[in-house]
Amino acid sequence: MSWQTLGQIEPGFNWTELGIPVLGSTVVRVSHTYSQPPNGPALIRMNWYDGYFGTRRIYPSQSKRVIEMRVPPLLAAQGVVTWYPAIRLGYRTRPHENDNWTVLIEELIEARSTTTDDFDRQLNELLTDVERIEQKIDQQAPNNPFVADQLPNDLDDAP
Repeated sequence: MSWQTLGQIEPGFNWTELGIPVLGSTVVRVSHTYSQPPNGPALIRMNWYDGYFGTRRIYPSQSKRVIEMRVPPLLAAQGVVTWYPAIRLGYRTRPHENDNWTVLIEELIEARSTTTDDFDRQLNELLTDVERIEQKIDQQAPNNPFVADQLPNDLDDAP
C-alpha cells in the first residue's frame, strides 16, 4: 500500500475542493506545513454532487494525522460513492499574515500492478451502474404509459 497525493492547499475562508475525486470510503493522511502555528483548526469534509457529509476538524501539527472518511451507508446503498475532499478555515480561526499554512491531503491506495487493473475496476463499476438502471427501468415498465409495448398503434385503425 502507498499514499497518493490528492492535493496541497492553503485553507481559506471559503470551502475549496481538491480537484481529484475519491471513490468510496478511504483513509486519508493530513500533514501541515507552516512558519508559525496558526491559532485554530481547519475543517475537512466530503463534498458530494448535491451536498456534503462528514465535516471534521484538523488541528495544525508537525505530525501527520490519519483520518478515516466513510461513505454514509444510505449513499453507498444508492451506489453514490464519488466525493471530493474540501478544506476551509475553522469558523473562529484567524491565521496570521505570515503563517504560510498549507495542508497536504494524501489517500491510502492499494498496490496496483498496472493501469489495466484500475481500468477494469472502473469498467466493472460502470457496468454495475448500467445494470442497476436497467433493472429500475424494467421494474417501472408495467406502470409506465410511455413504454413502446404499451402504446396503442393508431396506424392499425387508419382508413
